[in-house]
Amino acid sequence: MKKLNNNRGFSLTETLAAILILLMVAGIVARGIPVAAKAYTAVVDAANGEMKLSTAMVRLRTELTAATRVELSADGKTLSYLSGERGVRSSITIGDDGALMLSEYADAADSARPVLSYDSGAGGIAVSCGAINYSGGCVTFTNLPAKKGGNTLSSHEKYTIRVIAG
Repeated sequence: MKKLNNNRGFSLTETLAAILILLMVAGIVARGIPVAAKAYTAVVDAANGEMKLSTAMVRLRTELTAATRVELSADGKTLSYLSGERGVRSSITIGDDGALMLSEYADAADSARPVLSYDSGAGGIAVSCGAINYSGGCVTFTNLPAKKGGNTLSSHEKYTIRVIAG
């Protein structure tokens, strides 16, 4: 008769101990996942905010560098000009919520057609502006933040564009 060898496999105690250790490790990892996801979201939002702000600044520079007949409204919220690129009467307006909007006037009836708006549309990121100043052939935008849900993701205190054509 053969004798059974009991040294093969794990005992019940060893198996339960291994399961307990695995559960503890899984619990620690599970707590870290929301923290990592939140950090990832913050980094992505900051990058998107900087990209949207940079895009807005490039567009403003492109529009205004060769602009002619530049005029700032009395309230300092609307900058009107004749676009040097397309020869179209255009304006940059600061909305009531501070959002920037670029508009073109296609006809003599002065009906503004929004071309570009930096409100919180896609992605919930808004580019706003505190004030516009025009003097000495330079347009200065002050307090240009990119925000999402009230949190500032990226900002520039001043952005000045020299209008070459005047």
